[in-house]
Amino acid sequence: MTSNWPNAMEALKNDFRCITMDQRNANGGESTGPVPVDNPWDVFADDRLGLMDHLGVREFLYMGYCIGGCFAGKLMQRAPNRVVAAVFCQTVGHRPENPTVMYRHSKEN
Repeated sequence: MTSNWPNAMEALKNDFRCITMDQRNANGGESTGPVPVDNPWDVFADDRLGLMDHLGVREFLYMGYCIGGCFAGKLMQRAPNRVVAAVFCQTVGHRPENPTVMYRHSKEN
């Protein structure tokens, strides 16, 4: 499958400081660790805010593809004074007719 979406890191690198994160337990990533099933969104938001703290970044723009859009929403909820803008790209979401699709998909991969 090909995508018409540009490589955001490549397209924006001359105008912004682009930072990516090694998501905990992501396919192909190196970071591992427990993620509590009762509140994973807050944990992932804390991971991102912790990275920004570690790098000394107070305010930032956040771009999230797929599940990253959900992370953007949680970051704006948890740290509205730090996220100055957010871009949601091809964001996944809740489907009432298939409410466990994301959970099941994470178990299958």
